[in-house]
Amino acid sequence: MEIDNLEVVVMDRYKELPTIYDDASKIYTFSNESNSVDNAERLNEFNKVVGDIAQMGDNVWLKEQLQGKQRRVIYQNPNKGQIFWVKNEDLEEKTLTFSIQTTASNKVATAQTAPAVANGVSQDGLANGTGTSEVVVPEAQANSATTTETKIYLRLNKELSEVYLISPEDDNINTKIEADVIVNIKEGKVYKDKDEKEWYLLEPIGLKKTGVAIQYKGLISEDELGEKFSAYNWSKFGFEVKEDASNTYIYDFEKKQPFFEEICNIVDVDGDGILEPYELQRALNNHYIANKLSHLVCKHHNEWAYSGQYLSPLIEELDQFYEKALKKDADGKELENQQELDAIREERKEAFKAKVEQLALWEGIEARKSSYRSKWVNGALVTSPITMGPYLAYKFGKWVYEKMTSEDEPEQEIPLSPFPIANPVVYHFHPVAFVEQMRRMGTVCIINRDFFYENYLAEFGEINDELKNNLEIIFEGIEKYETSKGLAFSEKQVAYILATIKHETGYFKPVIESYWSTEAVRKKYYEDMYDPVLGKNQTRRNMALNNENATEGDGVKYAGKGYVQITWKKNYRKAKEKFGVDFVGSPELALVPKYAIDIALYGFDSGMFTGKTIRDYINIDKCDYYNARRVINGTDAAATIESYAVKFEKCLEIR
Repeated sequence: MEIDNLEVVVMDRYKELPTIYDDASKIYTFSNESNSVDNAERLNEFNKVVGDIAQMGDNVWLKEQLQGKQRRVIYQNPNKGQIFWVKNEDLEEKTLTFSIQTTASNKVATAQTAPAVANGVSQDGLANGTGTSEVVVPEAQANSATTTETKIYLRLNKELSEVYLISPEDDNINTKIEADVIVNIKEGKVYKDKDEKEWYLLEPIGLKKTGVAIQYKGLISEDELGEKFSAYNWSKFGFEVKEDASNTYIYDFEKKQPFFEEICNIVDVDGDGILEPYELQRALNNHYIANKLSHLVCKHHNEWAYSGQYLSPLIEELDQFYEKALKKDADGKELENQQELDAIREERKEAFKAKVEQLALWEGIEARKSSYRSKWVNGALVTSPITMGPYLAYKFGKWVYEKMTSEDEPEQEIPLSPFPIANPVVYHFHPVAFVEQMRRMGTVCIINRDFFYENYLAEFGEINDELKNNLEIIFEGIEKYETSKGLAFSEKQVAYILATIKHETGYFKPVIESYWSTEAVRKKYYEDMYDPVLGKNQTRRNMALNNENATEGDGVKYAGKGYVQITWKKNYRKAKEKFGVDFVGSPELALVPKYAIDIALYGFDSGMFTGKTIRDYINIDKCDYYNARRVINGTDAAATIESYAVKFEKCLEIR
């Protein structure tokens, strides 16, 4: 049985549908964060219609506005698409009947029902069924304005723990894990049983030592999961650094360096000390072995630096290789064509030397000492002189220069330098394995809660359950936002985000601007600062108009709200366009925690508030906590927030 949505008709939208409605998407949302008592009562009434399957947080889509208070809606089940295998005797046929107000008509119509909806999360649900929807008008009531509609569906009277998520008879599905498998638990759908125990529905792909891939699928409880770690912990994913201390360019089987020795241990199956072609081919064709090889990291002299002082040792090493090869071929005896071979050796050495000298190596690269002037021309970034390559990056739908300076700013020094010729020893990664791991780092971030709370107490001197609950919403928001965006904030960036929220809210709860003042004082302040008519001077009134506060009252309506005080109608509009929530029509939604954290993170990430992003000030090259305040609001309270960020750094451990 496949879970789907359920179409129903509600008799009174004011009693059976939630108070939160988005006009653009036509979505009603049951929420306990706004008018919780009223919404709880409405949820109870709605469940009388659909059969006790809806929960807080669920959405209902408005399909059709009927006569009066009636609405045809579709309950959007959060588990839509899930397939359950159940016994027929566990299914119960249910019938819904609706009396619909219509204009007078004597037509009879028949249509297929929409598939039914199942909840499936540790409570009774519905399974997919079929039936007919009939509108029947008896002849005697041909002029009546009421019709009857009937829907038939199947209800599943089983809890999640008692049904199969996969076919119990499918031999091709593996539920028993034969070897350790690394999974991203954020990609697994989470269920709760009647005891509130969490279960993850996971579908990882593992590898047997034979090289055969194996697809797993099934439920696993949180208790059964092994160690949790983040993608930043490369060693947990099998990456192993092998250092070649002698920095040899040509590997010697008799004196193996650690990296080469590990390769031989994996590939040389017959143990004769020789890597034969068939062994290499066999290793690369075996996915298990190939994966293991791709995770070996060699710390070794980089060949891009083989010029100047390193060229002579390289030529000497090459000469020794040829000499050893000739002796081995001669079996210790002088060859008849020794002079000819010596000549070939010298010819190849010279050819190799000439080839190396013609390469563009790091030794010849010069780094520019200051940043380029830049400007925007028809939406494109143009620098003087024109720059290409590493100076340009594609971000947020446009090409940007990482070290831009404007007309009124001094040029900045570019923190670039040539390859470290003095010690050109670097880590060499398999490119595909490296990129794959970097992608994981961009989508997985888990803040170590225990570590954070322990150190928060030490740094700030206070921790309690309310504070933890408030912080948990923020932590989950950060992790969810990173996953959806395919990026990861660094620890320093997270530290600054938390520092800003602490300064703006005091206790990590969304607030209104100047929340500590009386309502009358706040209203006067909002009008002075943000209103296009009541602003305290022409400068403020013009600023209001420029930020789309167009009518009297917009100053109060679009004053600061949330974790970072989103202000101006312009920014509320941008947030609406980004998240599909009507913050313009209902700006108070910016105080809902799940929306407030999304707005805050989007502002830090995109530059929505001031045009500056957190990466402009906190990145791999620098950490400027003081000026990072410009992302939100100039340098107001910059020193205070900087001091908080330093403390939050000590509280963070991102796994």
